[in-house]
Amino acid sequence: MKHYFLGFLLIWMTSKTNAQIKGVVLRQDSTKTSPIENAKIRLSHSNQGVFSNKDGRFEIVLPKVLPDTLIISAMGYLSDSIVVTKNDRFVAFTILLIPVSTKTEIVYQLRKNSHQISKMKTLHVEEIGSGELRKAACCNLSESFETNASVDVNITDAVSGAKKSN
Repeated sequence: MKHYFLGFLLIWMTSKTNAQIKGVVLRQDSTKTSPIENAKIRLSHSNQGVFSNKDGRFEIVLPKVLPDTLIISAMGYLSDSIVVTKNDRFVAFTILLIPVSTKTEIVYQLRKNSHQISKMKTLHVEEIGSGELRKAACCNLSESFETNASVDVNITDAVSGAKKSN
């Protein structure tokens, strides 16, 4: 009777243990592979995650609902993903991450607005830059101001308000 109880207890304990995945995260250098410390390993649907230790090793418990996607990411390396199923329980993975090329060049260009209205000054001041004048380039400088709504180039009679023709 005692042996039956121990056998039943052993079978019950093995059925209740959580399946887990073990693995190591490596990087490829010019001649050798070396472990990646603090690589993030997470399951996408169950939102469980762990970090690799200094040897690049990790252990993560699988959820009851499978399949799930195991996502491996580390700073400076391209992320990788593996679909895990019930057949992958108690499996050891060796994951090789590829470094991101740092040779790509990013150029930022600053472009100042050619037209702005200052709200900080007490007077209503509208600043027009060379870019705004290029947009309305005409025969002479006075004609380029005609496209701007706030600049009045036409000469008016102050008494009657009539416009004078040239």
